[in-house]
Amino acid sequence: SPTNTAVYFVGPDNQRHAFPNEKIYRSWFSDFSKVEVISEFEMTLYTLGKNVRYRSGSRLIKIPSVPEVYAVEPWGVLRNIPDEQAAIDLYGANWSKFVDDIDISFFFDYTIGGVMDSIDNRAIFPSGTFVNYDSQNYLIDKRSDGIFLMRPLTAYGFEAGNYEELQRFI
Repeated sequence: SPTNTAVYFVGPDNQRHAFPNEKIYRSWFSDFSKVEVISEFEMTLYTLGKNVRYRSGSRLIKIPSVPEVYAVEPWGVLRNIPDEQAAIDLYGANWSKFVDDIDISFFFDYTIGGVMDSIDNRAIFPSGTFVNYDSQNYLIDKRSDGIFLMRPLTAYGFEAGNYEELQRFI
């Protein structure tokens, strides 16, 4: 609105969901060209919903006071990366460039995956991760039965998904 610089996403639930910071916003969009300024009155028509979380597969996150690093999967599920070697195997030698510290108050917008769901097999990428295999772009997806799939990602899907940041070439 003219007096409020916060950026919100209006979801299908007709609620406005706040982007807690610019890094989270940029995990979804590369610029602010789609942001619309609305009136104060129109803003009051949308109830406040939950915060927007990092887009799955876009960044790794941690809180400053804890050494654990997490991959973000769909629906805000965090998968602990057990050690530095696993991070290198999954994201390459420069993996630490993809880690964002988040404020502890926003950490509770996420759910920690259970022990069995931790990334303990270095050959399996977290859901939502982009990979390039044999010059083709894929998005890692996990079905409800736990089977991992590599879904082909078109050039449009790659661009629209803002996948230029966290990617892995295998």
